[in-house]
Amino acid sequence: MESARRRLLNWDIPESEIAVLESRGTPKKTMTFYSPVDGFVMEKMVNKGQNVMAGMELYKIADLSTVWILADIYQYELPWVKVGQKADIHLSYMPGKNFQGTVTYIYPMLSMETKTARVRIEVRNTPDLELKPEMFATVEIVSPVIVNAIAVPEQAIIRSGERNIAVISLGGGYFDPREVKLGVTADGYIQILDGIKEGEKIVISSQFLIDSESNLKAAISQMSEHGEEGEIAGSENSSSSAHGKEGNPGQQSKTTVKRKPKDPSHRHRRQSDDGLVRVTTDPVCGMRAEEKENLSYVYKGKKYYFCNESDLETFQKSPVTYAK
Repeated sequence: MESARRRLLNWDIPESEIAVLESRGTPKKTMTFYSPVDGFVMEKMVNKGQNVMAGMELYKIADLSTVWILADIYQYELPWVKVGQKADIHLSYMPGKNFQGTVTYIYPMLSMETKTARVRIEVRNTPDLELKPEMFATVEIVSPVIVNAIAVPEQAIIRSGERNIAVISLGGGYFDPREVKLGVTADGYIQILDGIKEGEKIVISSQFLIDSESNLKAAISQMSEHGEEGEIAGSENSSSSAHGKEGNPGQQSKTTVKRKPKDPSHRHRRQSDDGLVRVTTDPVCGMRAEEKENLSYVYKGKKYYFCNESDLETFQKSPVTYAK
C-alpha cells in the first residue's frame, strides 16, 4: 500500500486525490490532474480516449501576468546595451501609453539574415492583459553607458560614400575641409573619433550642393588650394564649435560666417607667392579654377580654364555643350 502511494506521488497525483482513493477503497476510471501553474491554454495536444505515455506533453499553458518582449538591435548598438537596463515599450494600437520593462538577457548570437542581436525584455502585464503574445512593439532602451567624446551635429558631416568630411571654419572666410573618423550616433549628434579637436569651429549647414564624388573632390581641391575669401553655397552659413561632452552634447553655439560680395565680373583673386593669381569658373563642374595655361582651352576665340584634366578632356569632346 505504501509503495503504491509513493508511486502516485511521483506521478504528481495530489494528496487530496490519494486520500479520496484510500477512503473509497475501489479504483476509479478517471482522475483529475492539475496544472502546476496558473495561466491560459496555448496548445492542446491530447484528446479524449488517447493513450498517454510518460514524458508526453498534454497541454501548453502560459502565465501572461509577466511577458517577454524580444527586441532586435543592431550590432553597433551592442556595447550600449546591458542586462538590467530599463526599456520603454510603445504599442501602435495604444498611442500615448507606455510600458516599462527590464533587459533580462542578451542572446549570444546574431541573426544571419538581418545581422541584429536579440534582447529579452521582461514586462509586467496589466490586469486586462493588454500585452498579448505575437504582438509587435517599439522598444527604446535607455543606456546609462556614457563616454567622454568629441561630438558634432550630424548635418555637419559630408558623406561621399568613400569618405566623411567636416568643414572647419578658420575665420576670415577661410575653410579647411578635413576627413574625419566617425563613431556612434545619438540624438542628432555623431561622435568624432579622429580629425577634429575640441573647440574648433565647424560649418554645420549649407556646406555644399554636391551630387557626385567627383564634384566633392573638386570642391575640396578648390577650398584647400585656393583658400580664397568667398562663400560656401547658401545665403549664409552657420558654424558651431566641436564639443567635448560626456554622453550627448548640449546645445550648440552658433556664429555666422558672412560671405563677401561677388565681384561683378565673377572673377576672384588671392595673394600667392608669385603675386596675384586670377581665378575663374570651370565651365564643366561649375567650380572655381585658377587660370593655368596647362589647364586651358580656346574655343571660338574664347579661352576657358579648368580645375583638372578630366574636366578639360570632357570639354574638348563636346565644347558646344559647355561653352557660354
